[in-house]
Amino acid sequence: GLSALQQIRTLLPASKIILTTGYSVTPDLDRVLDEDAAIACLRKPFTFEDLMAAIHRLGEPETRS
Repeated sequence: GLSALQQIRTLLPASKIILTTGYSVTPDLDRVLDEDAAIACLRKPFTFEDLMAAIHRLGEPETRS
């Protein structure tokens, strides 16, 4: 969970991540999701449409000035 996420962030800081969980979202995970727009979280069971929406959201180009 969060430990793996921290390791990914250390090794690949620019990566975009989709987490999946069968558990309730914890306050720690809530905080991480609020702080990092490059992370999405899907609760199981999720639909194909949910997955595609997360991929689309994370794949949107960043706004450049």
